[in-house]
Amino acid sequence: IEVFHKTIKYENVYRKETYQSFYEAREDIEDFIDYYNSERLHQGVDYVTPDQKYNGKADEIIDERKKKHQSAIDRRKRLNRKRKSTAA
Repeated sequence: IEVFHKTIKYENVYRKETYQSFYEAREDIEDFIDYYNSERLHQGVDYVTPDQKYNGKADEIIDERKKKHQSAIDRRKRLNRKRKSTAA
């Protein structure tokens, strides 16, 4: 929870000049909490959102990323081999 408090202060609250009212501050913080949980990727949970982790979607997302990464590596290796064979 300490990390959350630091994050909300430095990424949201401290960037504002001032809030005009308690209600404006409350609404802004509620919006940030929604963003923090549903859109912002978190290093501590393998760069998925807390909502994705909580709803059991994280493993599927991480597996898909790994597949894309491996596909990019394989494609790059093929291109490099092709370049070497045509350069020789």
